Amino acid sequence: GSARGGEDPERAEIVARLKQVFFWKVMPMAALQAECRSLASSVVESSADAGDHGRALGREELVEALTVATWGGLTKNESVRARCREKGIPVQRLVNLEQASRLLEQVADLEKKSLSELKSEYKRRGFAPEARATKEVMVRSLTEVLSCEEMPLSGLRELCKERRLSITGDMRRNEILHSMAVRSWDARHIPVDRLPSYTVACGLLDQADRLEAKHASDLRADCRKRDLPFDALGEKKDLVACLTHVVVWGQLAFDELQNEVAARCPASDDVRDLGLKVERGARKVLEDRLVRSLLLEFWRSKGIDERIPDDRVATDLFREIGRFEGMSLSELRREHAHLG
Repeated sequence: GSARGGEDPERAEIVARLKQVFFWKVMPMAALQAECRSLASSVVESSADAGDHGRALGREELVEALTVATWGGLTKNESVRARCREKGIPVQRLVNLEQASRLLEQVADLEKKSLSELKSEYKRRGFAPEARATKEVMVRSLTEVLSCEEMPLSGLRELCKERRLSITGDMRRNEILHSMAVRSWDARHIPVDRLPSYTVACGLLDQADRLEAKHASDLRADCRKRDLPFDALGEKKDLVACLTHVVVWGQLAFDELQNEVAARCPASDDVRDLGLKVERGARKVLEDRLVRSLLLEFWRSKGIDERIPDDRVATDLFREIGRFEGMSLSELRREHAHLG
């Protein structure tokens, strides 16, 4: 309190700045505009919003530009852009910074929610959360959905093009958002649009999450218990994918199950003939075919010849290939030497 202005450089600097800002605030408008053109034109240009071009800036905006040009820092517009970049909001695709500010407020609300609340909100909007998604991932995912709901249709189409999401020129916003949602379900191996209801899809997602929470050894035990031939698979993600497919097939309507077999097993007998028989027995035949088709996919991925007719031999070979792939170079050399 007793320090004089000349005795404290920091105090003197603050007083000088406050005086200058006050002077700008009371300066005649024409003089203020001239001062801004002279000292702060680059700041005005870099911080302008899309809707600002051709609009005369008000006194408060001119003072802000001069303040930043003189002492550094960010204008409000630049600050909004910086926060949008930090939060993953594609500000360049939005109509204006007012819209961006509203999105920032919504993201701040998301950040206050729990992980389970965020997942529920994501599913409420039609999307399937990633496996083992963290709170940070869920906030980012919801931020993207909120941004897509707000951005102009042209910006949404550009985003889809970047993501290589197949859309047509006549698709409306809700149709594009639905396509994006379907992709999130496909990533979890759940064909959401082909199931009896969205409630069924969410129930399957819960089952997929429970599978994700298990150890690989427990998943292999599940396969053996259910007499499924996937216990030879080495990677947990493959076990989860196969078991998820199986529970999904169990929930498909009979005609959708037939379509699935027709798509996955085009060389098989006419699957629709089975529909003339007892449906329950036919379902078992169809699901068995699908299980084998899935197993064949993994065999092909390891280069196993489909001409091997015995599933047991092929499965043993699959295990052996997995063992080779897990060996170090020195172990492989020793194994190779034993071939003679």
